Amino acid sequence: MEQFRSTFNNSMFTGATVVCTAGVPTVIASYQVPAGEEVKLGYGQFSDQVGAIGRNYIDLQDANGDADGLVRISVHSPQDRPLKILTEGRTEILRQGTTDRRLQVPLPEMVGTLAEDRKMVIEFIADTTKTVTQADSTILVDVTKRVV
Repeated sequence: MEQFRSTFNNSMFTGATVVCTAGVPTVIASYQVPAGEEVKLGYGQFSDQVGAIGRNYIDLQDANGDADGLVRISVHSPQDRPLKILTEGRTEILRQGTTDRRLQVPLPEMVGTLAEDRKMVIEFIADTTKTVTQADSTILVDVTKRVV
């Protein structure tokens, strides 16, 4: 199987703006695995903070600036049933390293593969109600894709 690095980005957003109610998990982005492909969250092996290959950078913004809260990346069935949480992190940590990739959260290739039709979903649990805007936010989540 051929595998290669890819990065999930703002094209995954569910809309130009997403209203996120305080304390309520809200889907802000998703990716459904197409036929003939498998996906794993992360890329490469973990060596250390500076040497890690895969990275996770998520900077959520509303019209007034930072949107703080918890970001959860999980796997859902084709029917949108949650199956497994892959990772969680606070936005204050996930937005570090805007200009220096070495400061971003390391994201090595994880165990477990998303098969055809499964969805990788990014949810945001806001500390206060926010309207997250795609144009002002940045999602850069490294993944490993395999052609099957």
